[in-house]
Amino acid sequence: MRRFNIVHFYTIITGCLFPLFVISIPAVNLSCSCLTVRHKTITVINKIKINNRRKTYYFVHTKNHGTFVVRDDLFQWKLRADDTYEQLKKENKYNIKLNGIRLGSINSYPNILEATEVTSTR
Repeated sequence: MRRFNIVHFYTIITGCLFPLFVISIPAVNLSCSCLTVRHKTITVINKIKINNRRKTYYFVHTKNHGTFVVRDDLFQWKLRADDTYEQLKKENKYNIKLNGIRLGSINSYPNILEATEVTSTR
């Protein structure tokens, strides 16, 4: 009687599913990056910079639209998140271009791509 080899079974399953998983990651990122681009006017209340061992996270809290993140986005060809973050000042109003959606279950925040300060005309 021939024995069932579980290692061979897992090798076949992994070999079939892993390429599908790897291909799906850029597709999901591309759809969230390109299909959700929009514009808003925000007032910055607070900025938080979190330094991890390998990465820096930039969060922006606003008065009227919640929390945003400032990060690089290869699909939008935005690779200067640190400059955009430093441009934002507390208590100032900005017109921003952003993408992404807020998903609380996976701690995903909309990403600020561009910001231009709104000057009051009084």
